[in-house]
Amino acid sequence: MLWVCGEHGLLAHSNDHGATWEAPPAGRFAPRYDTIVFSDAQHGIVLGPWGSAATADGGRTWEHVRAAPARSRAAVFADALHGIADGINSFWVTADGGHSWVSLVLPNKTPGGPRRLMQNVAALDARHMLVVY
Repeated sequence: MLWVCGEHGLLAHSNDHGATWEAPPAGRFAPRYDTIVFSDAQHGIVLGPWGSAATADGGRTWEHVRAAPARSRAAVFADALHGIADGINSFWVTADGGHSWVSLVLPNKTPGGPRRLMQNVAALDARHMLVVY
């Protein structure tokens, strides 16, 4: 199954390699989504700067997620509970499937230096995650 997300609350999936698309009702939760990620065939989350949504049934239904990383362009989950998302001068981690997130700030060795945008994130398992900046 293919999934896409984007402007105007776009969230859609295709079961036929992109020939046709179906949009579930998660678009009502936010005007824009930047990232969509599934940890397995059932558990997924879509993140946006003004709202996010999660599914536990393969995308048939979505529920609004109140706490979500702001301005995240990349996220990955090691399993249904443990994930990491990028940010600006920080990255975000969750241990409850994306229902709550903790921001962790990377040290800036240059006082007054530029803000750093995280470039990517990776997760080997629940205890080993990587931030590239």
